[in-house]
Amino acid sequence: MQNKLLTEMDEAEHKAWDALSRYKFWMFGYWAAIWIHLNRVSGANRPNPWKGLVKYARKQQRDNAAATRATGENRAIYQEEADDLDQALGALEKGGQA
Repeated sequence: MQNKLLTEMDEAEHKAWDALSRYKFWMFGYWAAIWIHLNRVSGANRPNPWKGLVKYARKQQRDNAAATRATGENRAIYQEEADDLDQALGALEKGGQA
């Protein structure tokens, strides 16, 4: 019984990687979930084969969040500069000095 579960785990891992390599994300999730379930019920406690992939995804998320924050900060700076220019132009149109 244990050998059958381990064989099924190996097959699920293979199918998950295969699905991911072909951009079949739903199928990757399906087979990865099967692998997780079999790992739990078999008691094999194998390390997650997608741990490196998850770490990479988390790093991308952090990097993207940092870039988004930086873009938002830049946008605020540009908005302040635009407001200053609008005030200066408004003053010039009224005949005053900027």
